[in-house]
Amino acid sequence: MTENNIEYLMREDQGSLGFNQLASRISTEPHLLPVTGQSLGESFDQGLAMAMVVQETPVGYIRFEPLLTTEFRQRLELALEIPSIWEMGTVYLAPEYRGRNLYPGFNNTFLNRFRDRFDSEELLVIGTTKTPAYLRVLDHAREVGIDFQRSNHLEYGMVAAFTCICSGDFGRGLHLGDGCPSRVEPTQLQMVSDVIAQKSATTIPCTMFVSSRDLAARTDARLIEHFNPGPRSPDGDLLARRQLVRALMRERYYPSNE
Repeated sequence: MTENNIEYLMREDQGSLGFNQLASRISTEPHLLPVTGQSLGESFDQGLAMAMVVQETPVGYIRFEPLLTTEFRQRLELALEIPSIWEMGTVYLAPEYRGRNLYPGFNNTFLNRFRDRFDSEELLVIGTTKTPAYLRVLDHAREVGIDFQRSNHLEYGMVAAFTCICSGDFGRGLHLGDGCPSRVEPTQLQMVSDVIAQKSATTIPCTMFVSSRDLAARTDARLIEHFNPGPRSPDGDLLARRQLVRALMRERYYPSNE
């Protein structure tokens, strides 16, 4: 896609691009995890990323990061009907292109490339963010039929275990316990919605989002059933999540610098 010399490109549209300069710019953003040009390039070459390009220079980027793949699902001995879980990974737009309402269309163009996987419920996309601007962008995904919903991490505790992996200054992932000073509380979700509606630049507590509330709830229930078969109960659900976290630890899933 081309618009006013701005191109939205994926690997199938373009050969490899250089991402070192873009990675350096991303790494200066206080609310984004540092990245390398190599990792951005690998995601692009795997068909999991889209770049916003001006005169052959990437100025924007968005990618999926597969968390629960078919191979990983087999290693965890999970049922086949549990969908793939991908994270909305690095999302970035250079400062000089912000404020021009470019990112919603860029984001929707990227999501539409995977529309068949969304429609078949083969794919559940999740993520967390402290940036209200991106949650505002995700609201625009309804224009292409993808209804992202915001939540507290523990609403889908099993699913959240795949994305809530922070340590250090960013927060405490679920592998480090249920308590995290950065994580949004259920009572704060209305405040988050108000900040988004008011287009405020205020930072927000770390808020989880899912591409489908229904699919996330069903996936969560299937994971609970796998790790703690039997009648549901709050204690049983907690035990199931701890069992999942232990299984992920055995696979060295979580960062080693805890």
